[in-house]
Parts: sequence; structure tokens; C-alpha cells
Amino acid sequence: MRRIPKSTEAQRLLASLDAEFADSSNRAGRDLVWSAAEEQVLSMIGEAIDRKVELSAEYADAQGAAKVRLATEIRLTEQAVTRLFRSISTEVAAPLSATSLKAQRAAHSRWNRERMKQARR
Repeated sequence: MRRIPKSTEAQRLLASLDAEFADSSNRAGRDLVWSAAEEQVLSMIGEAIDRKVELSAEYADAQGAAKVRLATEIRLTEQAVTRLFRSISTEVAAPLSATSLKAQRAAHSRWNRERMKQARR
């Protein structure tokens, strides 16, 4: 279950991602849902954006060295959000090509043979 973010910025972003995902689901003609791992990443994104909003509010009032430390934290938080974004996608994966399907079946066939040999031992 995804934690509800505190900041409106995070709430808007997550609502936008959910809307994009729903649109992709409709275009694909399938009912898609976020996986448990993706839900966790979305929760982490919301928490990071909440943290960035809090740090930005403190940054406005900070002076001197504290302002530099807060700027560093804000930048690192933005980088973390960017990394988290790379691990999710709102698009439906493209179907595998015929060549990829054949290669996948061959790999599974080899893998199953190896497991059968090990099971006999």
C-alpha cells in the first residue's frame, strides 16, 4: 500500500503518474496495475519529494553554511528522485519479436534440461 505524500507537489506528481499509467492501460486494452515493487518506488518518490519541499522551505530562511548544506541536500534529493523515476515506466512493454521469442524458448529449454539433470542426482 502506498503512503499518501504530505506535499501537494508530490500528490500531484503521483496522481499524474497514475493517470499516465491508466491511459497506457486503456490504450493497450488491458487492465494493468502497479506491481508491489513499483508501488514501493512510487512511495519512495513521494517521500523524497516531500523531503525536497521541506528542505526548500528551510533553504529560504537559511544563512551562510546552512544554506550551502541545504542546497547540497536538495540537489542529492533531486538526483535520488531521478534515479527512482528510471526504475518505473508508465508505458506498456512492447511485445517480443519472433526472434526474441525463439531465443527465450531455447534458453528456457536449456535451463529446464539442466534442472532435470540436477534433480536426478
